[in-house]
Amino acid sequence: MDADFEAKVRNNFRGRDFYPTPTVLEHTCGISTLVVRCLHVDGIARNFQGLFNNKSYLGTFIIYKIIRFMKRLYRGLRLSLIVALLLVIGCSTGGTEEANSQPLEANSSAAVDVQMKEVLEGYLQIKDALVLTDGEAAGEAAKTLAKLLVNETEGVLGDIHLEDRQIAGMAAADDQRVQIESLSNNMYTLLKGNAGLGMPVYQQYCPMAFDNQGAAWLAVEKEVNNPYFGDRMLHCGSVQEEL
Repeated sequence: MDADFEAKVRNNFRGRDFYPTPTVLEHTCGISTLVVRCLHVDGIARNFQGLFNNKSYLGTFIIYKIIRFMKRLYRGLRLSLIVALLLVIGCSTGGTEEANSQPLEANSSAAVDVQMKEVLEGYLQIKDALVLTDGEAAGEAAKTLAKLLVNETEGVLGDIHLEDRQIAGMAAADDQRVQIESLSNNMYTLLKGNAGLGMPVYQQYCPMAFDNQGAAWLAVEKEVNNPYFGDRMLHCGSVQEEL
């Protein structure tokens, strides 16, 4: 490329934010011609090469536009790669958090079996505390169960969560005994027919509870230990059903 044409090129691009050097012009022209030829348009390729060889101002302008387009394309591709990477990282993190915060009923069957056992164990701790007429221990057990059920707001688990929180807010065992009746009924609904517990669960019933209205509860042993009467009538009741 001679000095006179280089000076004209510089003058043609005066005031623009990008100036293509002669080397850049030569390489860009060659690459662009190759691309056009790859598209099997040989006539256009020869004409395009001629624009640069004839030192045309139109040729330099076209090459300038091609270079600007390539720069924008490169920046766009680089930005797209960054955004894609951020989306992949976000989806991976978000997916983990979502799985950890899903309600019990939305998890896999294996996870449900494990968590069902944890819910049952929490319930049994409340029931056993009331067998001993220990309102404080029953309240603490209810608070522990409430933490396990913190994400449960609907269905039978939502009802269990609500009843458990009410027991946690009570101090007297007699008040807690009123509430554990409905809690026991919902636990029965939750566990009925669940073969994944790996242990027998018995529904037991006392016909004399609440002025002979009767009330049921759940236990993992056949021996009757009445949570409604405690040591006053510890063994009053019978096994009604094995779940």
